[in-house]
Amino acid sequence: MFKIIKNALSSEQISILTDYWDNNSDLRSVNWEIDGKVLDYRLKVLRDPGIKDMLEKIISKDFTNVVHIYAALQQQKFAHQIHIDDYDVKEYPGVPVYTYIFALDTVPEFKTIVWKETFESNSELHEYLKSNYKTLMSLKSSNISETEDLEHTYEDSPYRLCDHLTLDGIFQYQAGDGVLFNARQLHTTSNWLKYQKFNSRRLLQLHIASQNLIT
Repeated sequence: MFKIIKNALSSEQISILTDYWDNNSDLRSVNWEIDGKVLDYRLKVLRDPGIKDMLEKIISKDFTNVVHIYAALQQQKFAHQIHIDDYDVKEYPGVPVYTYIFALDTVPEFKTIVWKETFESNSELHEYLKSNYKTLMSLKSSNISETEDLEHTYEDSPYRLCDHLTLDGIFQYQAGDGVLFNARQLHTTSNWLKYQKFNSRRLLQLHIASQNLIT
């Protein structure tokens, strides 16, 4: 599934979120660091009652009987490889998990590309890529590598995985807009670093464990 949600966050709500980020640097956690350089900071937001209420109202438009919510502001200084979000796989076995991404800024160079193929974990994905090269290459090819900024996903690879997957949708960052998809779907970030215009990318990400998708 792939659903773009227009105007999910108002400008006032975005200000509340960015103020929370600015005023709680001591609560941020390091999600990824290489050679002493932090590439991914995260700040969980559900500890704030006002933000929690705000997000639960958004979630209620798409889900009932929610089992678990993970919600964090993120500041990233890298472009993702093709992956799935395999959070909460062990904690909630058998419960579907979905990902929301909300844009806090309008930046056309920032995109999330989502494909229809699914995996249960990133380790399963990596094992599949190792053992199914010929099968993968026989799949119908697209030209998405020529139309989207995906160089980072194949520059060190003998093939372009992105051209052998089935596109579900592309989310371009427009402040306040969001996208919802199955967390097990393959997805990636566009190669925004190539433009050398931005030091980092910020967003709000949610993971929802629920058996009841109503959207």
